[in-house]
Amino acid sequence: MSALGGYAAGATTASSIASGPLFVSQSASCSDSAGLGSAAVPFCTICAAVNMVEPGQTVMVEPGTYNESVSITRSGTADAPITLQGVPTQAGSPVYVNPAGRAAGFDVTGAQHIVIKGFQPSGEYAAAFSIGSSSDITLDSDVATSYKEPGIHVTGASSGVAVTRTAVLTQYSAGVEVDGGSTGTVLASDQVNRTRPTSTALGSHHGASLEDRGPARFAASVRAPISRPMAAPAQSRYANLVPALRRLLGRAKHLSQSLVGLLHLGRYRPSSSCTSLARP
Repeated sequence: MSALGGYAAGATTASSIASGPLFVSQSASCSDSAGLGSAAVPFCTICAAVNMVEPGQTVMVEPGTYNESVSITRSGTADAPITLQGVPTQAGSPVYVNPAGRAAGFDVTGAQHIVIKGFQPSGEYAAAFSIGSSSDITLDSDVATSYKEPGIHVTGASSGVAVTRTAVLTQYSAGVEVDGGSTGTVLASDQVNRTRPTSTALGSHHGASLEDRGPARFAASVRAPISRPMAAPAQSRYANLVPALRRLLGRAKHLSQSLVGLLHLGRYRPSSSCTSLARP
């Protein structure tokens, strides 16, 4: 069954599309040129839906690999934000966003009141999420994977950016970087890990207001050794074995997630990119 199959696919009218959700799928029935974005005829790319979305609407994206860089310049309102929602299947199939070369997975520029949740964007030579000169932006339940740039980069005097329940997996760069001039950045219940010990996991914030509202986890390195006393008594040594194994299994899990995300960067070569149309 389609992940979007719970939505009625009846007759589509201009008014229903304007007020209801927009759908994105890689199914055989998808079409960007038709311009409907209905459950029956969904868009093929996230870009096409972003170019049509209005305040208060939700873009529902089925699992798959979307080889595009999603540029968002349209804005919602405080009472009617624009929401981009990755819709996983019951088996947990992810929604990948793979941009070309130096493009960000999601590039939010000059926008307000945006929620992006349930996606797994990657960045090779750009951030997975780039938030520039924007306000009231929420990244929730995402997985950001990056190679040589921060997983999440907040720039250009942005304000009110919230990163919640999100995993950030990096190799050669900081997990989260907030430039000077940006204020009110909040990290809550996130996991930030890197596979190389050459940079700060959390990243730098250059004097910006960065608030950690835990329970967040910022791992120094997923390859950090487990320390055990060399000459501990037998009882103490075995008492420490179980928590040590738990820590080891936890680090192995995060390392495997990091490797899967990083290998995914080179597996798919993007074929398209987009720029969101400005509101008339």
